[in-house]
Amino acid sequence: MRLAVVSALSPLTPAGDLADSGEARRVVELCQALTEFGHEVRIFTSADAPHPPGTYPVSPAVMVERVPVSPARSTSEQAVLAYARRFGDTLARHWRQSGWMPHLIHAHYWLGGLAARTAAQLAHRPVALTYHELGSVRRRLLGDTTDPAARVGLERQLGNAVNLVIAQSRAERDELARLGVPRPRTVLIPTGVDAGRFAPGRSLAPSHPGPRRIVAVGDGLEDPTGVVDLLAALRHLPEAEATVLGGPSAERAARDRRVNRLRAMARDWDVAGRVRFVGRVPASDLPLWYHRADVVVCAAWYAPVGVTALEAMAAGVPVVATAIGGQRDAVIDGVTGALVPARAPGALARAVRGVLADPIRQLGYAAAGLDRVRQCYAWDQITRQLDAHYRELLSRGAR
Repeated sequence: MRLAVVSALSPLTPAGDLADSGEARRVVELCQALTEFGHEVRIFTSADAPHPPGTYPVSPAVMVERVPVSPARSTSEQAVLAYARRFGDTLARHWRQSGWMPHLIHAHYWLGGLAARTAAQLAHRPVALTYHELGSVRRRLLGDTTDPAARVGLERQLGNAVNLVIAQSRAERDELARLGVPRPRTVLIPTGVDAGRFAPGRSLAPSHPGPRRIVAVGDGLEDPTGVVDLLAALRHLPEAEATVLGGPSAERAARDRRVNRLRAMARDWDVAGRVRFVGRVPASDLPLWYHRADVVVCAAWYAPVGVTALEAMAAGVPVVATAIGGQRDAVIDGVTGALVPARAPGALARAVRGVLADPIRQLGYAAAGLDRVRQCYAWDQITRQLDAHYRELLSRGAR
């Protein structure tokens, strides 16, 4: 099957290397897994300065094609729709002229979905869509008003226009239903994780002298990542030290306002000597950091997909996570880890202490989490589900 993956988020840096962006990397990992399942996959994204048009490899079997489409000049509904139409028109024309016509289109992100829908109307091909996150949730939880005001309405229309919507969590599927996207039009298929890349290289839950080690991944280090709640919890965990990954590069961390704000909080709460801000690390180094941890804390109060929890479980490390978004699906409370309410440092501290104080529980969570990832979230499991739905769409002659 020829599969066109249309993404508004480029998986390449200007040099043509795979970006460390988690979202872009997951799209590429999915495409690689689909090629191993027998599909011919090409990723299509728009080209604009400093990213020139052209074709670039992002893995041994997956190419990215940047099509020459100028970006939207503003975030108005008219500008966004005009951009999506240009992108979609260019894609359909490119497929006709190149002789490579996909059997099916899988769009990623709402802008990619708008472009794919336009291309599909011209090329008469079915469209599956993965949103990755929804504007309505961003507005409600983050107060985010940077997206076009029309985004929520456009996402609702898009969900009713494509042939299949792939929700990545129960929370997302419920939100789509509230938006007016019929449940029969959606299927629940979570994001995957490269279980082999994160696999532990030693026995699970080892003991070691010194403080217990907490690792957290904070991405942008803003409040929704839960780093502030982790610092507050450390006040009640004198036996533990925390390493926070994410944010600016290590070279820029000393001048970054977010890092300095968090360091000031740590000083005020008398935990500065037990927390280390490493900064952004290459994606290839993440398994090493997870393997050093006694527990990985995912304290975010906005996590649509919950990838950090999955990566930690794949690394054979116990997880304490907030019961939101994809984390509520990934972590089975009391079996593969512990779930706590968001924005509740006291509950977070109690859950972490319970894991660190009980080696048997620590080992049990690690083993059960590792098994759950391999059985339910490894890319071969995810692609098997996607392949079944792709073939059902084609068998129905969806147009």
